[in-house]
Amino acid sequence: MAIRIATSSIEQRLGMIHHVLSQSFMPSRPYVFPRRLWDSVGQMVSNPKWVQIVADDICGFLGLHERINVTLVNERTGGFYKSSNDREREILVVQREHQDSRHVLAVLAHELTHYCFDVRRVSGANVEEEEILTDIGTAYLGLGHLVLDGYKPVVWESRNGFFSNSYQQNSLRIGYLHPQSIRTAIVLAAYLHRWPSKQVVAGIASRWDRLVISHLLRRELKRRGRRVHAATPSSGKSRSQGMQASVVAAKAENAKRRIEALPAALRVAQALNPGSIEHSDSLRMVEIANELCLGTLALRIDSVMATVNSLDGNKKNRVRRNDLKREVRCIVDIISGWEELFAKYGCSEEDIAR
Repeated sequence: MAIRIATSSIEQRLGMIHHVLSQSFMPSRPYVFPRRLWDSVGQMVSNPKWVQIVADDICGFLGLHERINVTLVNERTGGFYKSSNDREREILVVQREHQDSRHVLAVLAHELTHYCFDVRRVSGANVEEEEILTDIGTAYLGLGHLVLDGYKPVVWESRNGFFSNSYQQNSLRIGYLHPQSIRTAIVLAAYLHRWPSKQVVAGIASRWDRLVISHLLRRELKRRGRRVHAATPSSGKSRSQGMQASVVAAKAENAKRRIEALPAALRVAQALNPGSIEHSDSLRMVEIANELCLGTLALRIDSVMATVNSLDGNKKNRVRRNDLKREVRCIVDIISGWEELFAKYGCSEEDIAR
């Protein structure tokens, strides 16, 4: 049965994936089929050759240059990713009755995300967490639209018996996360990558899903206080480079203060309602405690603060300054997700002060 998870949990997992992958691979846009492949996608169920061709193209998009063999099989589960060592990897994609190319693509996208995470050392604490992380990872990698369409249930009718005139309705669903959670992951990943809305919805087959995701993305931008204005020729001259640097530095300083308050907030949240903490939230708090112990976020924000004021106004450094602004936004998003978790269990600024 497909599960739904809270937005804050999706956000936290996306932040973890981004932390690991941002130094090696960040997709500039969601995946789109090349025109040469699009007309052949419908043949994937009947022609295994096309499954391998599509897999090769997605691997190229993900920067995975070592070819992985993909095979269509008849099994009762959705698919398998097998890795005996760093050189011997294989994906088995299940071909089942009542499924079409949408479901083959969804399974393929999920298993290729396993492959990507295996190569780049992204892993979950257990098997269930690994699968949830992989489904969310499809959205981060720009493959979420393939999973969203294929994770919807297949419904068909069958006769109750050979001599019966009555029919029963049957359904079949693949995947771990509910399509609603996949939609949320697509929206949050799009915000994280700053992908334009038109790119995000371009590959989504369902008109309803396109409308919902466009609406959720606009709401997310509004919730976070981001406004998109049309650029004007004079907009770049309205602010000096020094002012821009001071704005980034101020935001980084504020983020550092929030990071310094997190250990106290975690202790308060665990102490106020220890018996009411949900299992998944308890695991998140353990992960957060480990992150705070390692000081990863603090090191990232210190690096930003040390770099931003040393940049002058040349073109290359302006690009670097924009990268630093995105890094600060990413850190603030992670902090906000953690603070929301602590607030869920009654932690407030007054509790931390006491």
